[in-house]
Amino acid sequence: MKVLKISAPFICSPLCRVINTSLNLGVSPTRLKYSIKTPLHKKGDKNKVTNYRPISLLTSFSKIFETVIYIID
Repeated sequence: MKVLKISAPFICSPLCRVINTSLNLGVSPTRLKYSIKTPLHKKGDKNKVTNYRPISLLTSFSKIFETVIYIID
């Protein structure tokens, strides 16, 4: 996020174009659907698979996109 904040003046115009096009077409860019699934231990025995839950780590651009949609909606 620090890199995005520093580069914001340079990427805001292309990012705005991508978001507006996506909203006009009603389609989310495929690359924004990318996430990394990581198991997170809940409680209990760490050797049991049932004691873990999956979390999804999203890209920073995906979080920006979701925030814009949330504000508009």
